[in-house]
Amino acid sequence: MQADDLQALVGRLRDALTDLGPMPLAPDASAALIRELVQSNPDLPPGLIASVVRDLESAARPVMVSAFGPGAEAHARSRFGYRARTALVTDARAAVASARAGARAVVAIEARDPWWARLLAEPALSVIDDDLVGDALRPGVFVVARHWSEPSGDDRTWWLTDAPGKPWEIEEALTSLGLSGRHALSVGGIGLYLIDGYVQRDDTRLAQAPGRLAGVIGCVPVVPR
Repeated sequence: MQADDLQALVGRLRDALTDLGPMPLAPDASAALIRELVQSNPDLPPGLIASVVRDLESAARPVMVSAFGPGAEAHARSRFGYRARTALVTDARAAVASARAGARAVVAIEARDPWWARLLAEPALSVIDDDLVGDALRPGVFVVARHWSEPSGDDRTWWLTDAPGKPWEIEEALTSLGLSGRHALSVGGIGLYLIDGYVQRDDTRLAQAPGRLAGVIGCVPVVPR
């Protein structure tokens, strides 16, 4: 892409963002805009469009971000733009505490610490973004904020459960309830599952899902990469 083409793209995206109102956009609105722009600009890399949109959002109103763990800082800059005020914190708890105060927390998923399970006890917080890695599409990081995304038209839901049994048995139970879910990882007896689509926390189907300690911890609008 030539410099003039990039400038023209930035101008179009700035106009689109201005029409949508105050920055930063809600995660669902931002994702829907990026998907619309990707469809209307098939000659441009989706990742470039997403990066420019998020840098423009950040330039309009930088957000506070707390990052912890491998890959967290890089994802924070990619997700919230280079003008985001990113601070590295000492552990996942500190990052989540900053989210309670209004920041965005970008926290790595580590095999030894199921910090994400504690989000069940924090209904004001939710996972609003992730970074899926590997062929198994396991989460590398979660982004947590004091916000619940609305349906964007293309979403995925993170659900956890303490149900005993093998992951494939839990997946079959979800399928029987009309939910397409797959196991992402298990830590300390808690299983994390990715469910296709947007599933409300109070969806009646989940009341029949396996587990005593179970629930949705966030819905993530899908963004082309």
